[in-house]
Amino acid sequence: MRSSIYGKNVDDNSERFLQFVKGGCKDSKINLVLSPERQVETEGIKCNGYFDHTDKILTVATGQSFDAWFKILVHEFSHMRQWIEQCKAWTESEKDGDANDTMDKWLNSTVNLSKKNKNKFVNRARDLELDCDKRALNWIRAFKLPINERDYIKRANAYIYFYTYIKETRKWYTIGKEPFNNWLLVLAMPTHFDNDYDNPPEVIKRLYRGCIGE
Repeated sequence: MRSSIYGKNVDDNSERFLQFVKGGCKDSKINLVLSPERQVETEGIKCNGYFDHTDKILTVATGQSFDAWFKILVHEFSHMRQWIEQCKAWTESEKDGDANDTMDKWLNSTVNLSKKNKNKFVNRARDLELDCDKRALNWIRAFKLPINERDYIKRANAYIYFYTYIKETRKWYTIGKEPFNNWLLVLAMPTHFDNDYDNPPEVIKRLYRGCIGE
């Protein structure tokens, strides 16, 4: 049996996961918003989706292919689970203030940070993403989702390494130029999560220039 979401036939396993997400959001009183737009915005930063525990909202921009936004949903739902479970990566990201919120304000030049604090908050936000993507991979396996594991890991690494790059540029990626959709970057990425994310190879750093319009 297949259902149709935004004109796309969805396989049974994906449908089962969607219902699981909807049920989880309902149980935790989280507002699930599947926006028909190509992008959504949080703290002035345009992105493909986000989970906000303060406003209790999980939103994904579905104005793109189902395969693209469904991966974002798996990822953002994993952030929701981090918050519910209060895992170490989540609690660390909340020390001295929300790491993602502080990082977004720094990117928007709303606040300035010393080099020490910049590294602290960006690293905590990055480590939260790493834990999140490991969880997402577990959902992919548990629900037998039609997502290629090798491809997911490589795209996740393109995103995680990007956090290290923004320390130098103070710029987020441009919508339409996401690191995880840059085939050269994805091709260069490892197929595991056991990496030194503090020290990306120079070739990777050069490739990131195309994500911010340089």
